[in-house]
Amino acid sequence: MSKSFSRRLVLVGSTSLGALAGARYVPARATDATGQTPRPVNNLSSAQVLSEPGRWDEYSRERDLGCDVVQSVEYTLNQVSAGSGVDLVVICDVLTIDGPIRVPSRNVTLTARKVISVNNGSVETTGASGVANAARAMDGRTPGANGSDGAPGQSGSSAGAITLVAGDIVGPLVLRANGGWGAKGQQGGTGAVGQTGAVGKHSNFRDPPGNGGPGGKGGKGGKGGVGGDGGDSGQITVLCATAASLALVTSEARGGNGGANGDRGGGGHGGAGGSPGDPSFTEPPHGRPGHDGGSSGGPSRWNQGAAAGPTGDAGDQGDINMSVSGVGKTVPVTSEFTDIPGLSTYIPITQLLMTLSHAYLQFANNQTDDLVPRLDWVNQVSSAQNSGAYYYDHRALRANSQDVGRPTRVELDNLSGRAALLLE
Repeated sequence: MSKSFSRRLVLVGSTSLGALAGARYVPARATDATGQTPRPVNNLSSAQVLSEPGRWDEYSRERDLGCDVVQSVEYTLNQVSAGSGVDLVVICDVLTIDGPIRVPSRNVTLTARKVISVNNGSVETTGASGVANAARAMDGRTPGANGSDGAPGQSGSSAGAITLVAGDIVGPLVLRANGGWGAKGQQGGTGAVGQTGAVGKHSNFRDPPGNGGPGGKGGKGGKGGVGGDGGDSGQITVLCATAASLALVTSEARGGNGGANGDRGGGGHGGAGGSPGDPSFTEPPHGRPGHDGGSSGGPSRWNQGAAAGPTGDAGDQGDINMSVSGVGKTVPVTSEFTDIPGLSTYIPITQLLMTLSHAYLQFANNQTDDLVPRLDWVNQVSSAQNSGAYYYDHRALRANSQDVGRPTRVELDNLSGRAALLLE
């Protein structure tokens, strides 16, 4: 550190530092009357406090219009801190992505001056695959009834979008936003067994017994259900300030495959043939018993037997489902090198104030690590013509209102001037 820079630290390390910032900042190593280390305090205007969530020191996390918005100086994103259930926006100075992070179908926006990927860092918003139906549709319920057609397979879920905005990236990083696969269609139900044939006519003293009737045809199997459609891929957008950083990011975004159609149901067995008629009968009395063939009647039986009816034909298999499930749409990945003013549109003034607050404390405490890049970042981002525009535009969409506390050009220029003063 040069002598002139050391001298400036002494000059602005207390009251003049707060005056420069328009706020009161307590050096990190100072203690109050209780011996506790106070937290830095930002005296933002009431309008800024009401228009944006957070505590305005070095970290805030708020559920903002159905979206978790994290603003911080330094932040570690992992599977636990990613939370669940809603979209996620993280805006910070230094972002560490620690290990694989899977947040199915959630939209994730990550913005930082520096992104550090460790422990095989990755962010995945791939949609869930469709859930399988019950093994088979309902079988035929009454004799000879057809099986029910299989239900369509459940569609795969679409992936969430991933937006990564980084000045610099350290370490390889993988982004995945694939559509979920569609589930297989349900198998058609099996046809019911055919109706049992009619019982043959019973004999009497004049007629011999009749044969059983033929069994009924088995029910037709149900048609297999069409497979579920694949989910769409998510939009992956990567914007970096250096080509070397872009080269460290591997992006994968494919539409999910459609599910296979369900198998057709089997035909029901043919019905059993009807039983033969009963050869036994009761003979009525006739003539004079014992004379000229006369009989007193009573039980009798035909010597001529009868046969059971033939078994019915088996039912036909279900029709083949000729429909085809759809493959999810693949959204092309956008990966671009851009300058810092191009990145600035994603960064709100509230996060820049956090970073500047931290830089002031570094400055006052003679901690120079990463100080100049941090101040230069704040200076360039706040100086950009469209600083924060994307962030506030998207917040306005979520709120369905333009009244989202956009900073004025004067406020941004004031912030830029504070950072530039420390850079001199």
